[in-house]
Amino acid sequence: MNWNMISAIEAVNGGAEQGPYSGISFWEKQLQDGHRIAAIGGSDNHHADWPLDKIGSIGSPTTVVYASELSVPAILAGVKLGHAFIDLTASSDRLIEFIATVGQDKAMAGDTLNVAVGTQVGFSAQISRCRGSILRISTRSSSGHPRNKARSPELHGPEAR
Repeated sequence: MNWNMISAIEAVNGGAEQGPYSGISFWEKQLQDGHRIAAIGGSDNHHADWPLDKIGSIGSPTTVVYASELSVPAILAGVKLGHAFIDLTASSDRLIEFIATVGQDKAMAGDTLNVAVGTQVGFSAQISRCRGSILRISTRSSSGHPRNKARSPELHGPEAR
């Protein structure tokens, strides 16, 4: 299979973040193998009458895409660039923005920032309305293998509301 032809993988289906139907480990394996593929989520709902607050109802999970405009081509371009995240709660107000900087060069989630070994990289995150969520960050070494995984048990501060 030519993984360079794949833009996105449905990592979360119907709210199955964990368990036998989760695609997260499969997606992470592709990342570990050096493939740049966006993670998306979909409800796969066949019951339009389910209440919206039920896990797996229409819109749960939601794929949030940073797009240049509200159009199908711009949304697809945002997904292909990896400018997306999965909101498991199907909220309409969560915000997660990551920026890495080296000098004047900036990269957002999904972008590549090439740096020389030993170069200090600045990292900032703006996170809103994500209280109780887990933030997991992975970086890659020049060999393409993940390193420096950090896991936060809970987001704190006024921006985590």
